[in-house]
Amino acid sequence: ANPPASFAPIKYYGSVLCTLYSVLGSTNSMKPCLSLAHAVGGGTLCSPRAGSLRTPQPYHGGFRRAHRHRLAPMAVSPQITDIDAWESFKDRVVGEWDGVCATFDADGEARELPEYYVPQAYRDWDVQLYDWQSQCSINSTETGLMCVTRRMMPTVGCEADAIAFTEEAPEDLISGNSNAFFSANGLSTQSPGPAMADEKSFDCKAEHILTLGNGQRIRMVHLLKKMGPERQWRVQGIEVHVEKKDSEYHGRRELTGCGGGMDPFAKTEALSIDQVTATFGAGRSTASGSKLNGTVVTGDAWDLRTSVGEGMTLVGLPKRCWTAFSCERAGDGRVALRIFAGALKEDGKSMVVASQMSWDGAIAEADLLEVQVHDS
Repeated sequence: ANPPASFAPIKYYGSVLCTLYSVLGSTNSMKPCLSLAHAVGGGTLCSPRAGSLRTPQPYHGGFRRAHRHRLAPMAVSPQITDIDAWESFKDRVVGEWDGVCATFDADGEARELPEYYVPQAYRDWDVQLYDWQSQCSINSTETGLMCVTRRMMPTVGCEADAIAFTEEAPEDLISGNSNAFFSANGLSTQSPGPAMADEKSFDCKAEHILTLGNGQRIRMVHLLKKMGPERQWRVQGIEVHVEKKDSEYHGRRELTGCGGGMDPFAKTEALSIDQVTATFGAGRSTASGSKLNGTVVTGDAWDLRTSVGEGMTLVGLPKRCWTAFSCERAGDGRVALRIFAGALKEDGKSMVVASQMSWDGAIAEADLLEVQVHDS
């Protein structure tokens, strides 16, 4: 038997819903408003702002939390001595970005959404959900950048009128500034920072922005936790955010709930590591970009296997993404974390790569590169 049609997820304006909820104070009084945001019984979803109809996907619906991330002040950052590069970077990352995100384990296997975010109706029918619909707002301020990421919680039927959202405490996306590196072409990488050296800390993350062009990008986040009796840091998960720019920044007062028109991807085919290492192999590809130490890379020979090196876990991910990482304690007791995050462009013969090396969370080396294959 198939789930009833009424189990189709509902899309709606999150901001309007929350405003009405706070004003009217009753979910019952909000039900007429919900009919404006979806086609009742028709199995189609609409965005009043865009005026378009879409077939529902199982991960779409209301939203759960808005995670606020703040970039630290420009004036403090030792990087921001090249104002032109900073302005170019901002032009490529500031705005409203719609997308889909999923979390993978260290082996590249997709993780299901936490059970407490999945409505009972899906569990009753053994429907497994792996993808979040997401929306990211990034704004430029006098002190740097402000980033807010929202994840839409799956909803079914009339459950949607009981959904509201909360905001987690703000956190620095680039903490201390010395732990981040960006480039004019919209690439960035950030190490975990002081959290990794804090004895009381049990989780931290490293983040990367991979701008692909044509208003598209990948944001990759490596989630680290202390594991085992010796409390060793290990990469426990990789978040992949596939995003498309919707508009310039306006605070996303209107939420379409359409995920930028993108489909769920967590269970789609992963990038073949053998294929990508063969394509971007020795004598076939060159790299251009910049290094943390100020060196400019212009057409240098580049090989994926050699660049990644021995002892690192190399994982293929969906959406033409790949990553490599290692996290070990050195002889002097410091934690050595090394991460690569890469994404192929649509032509399959070029890709963007962000890499970093950090000691106890403090970034020591970083490369932001565009790699191109040359036909022999």
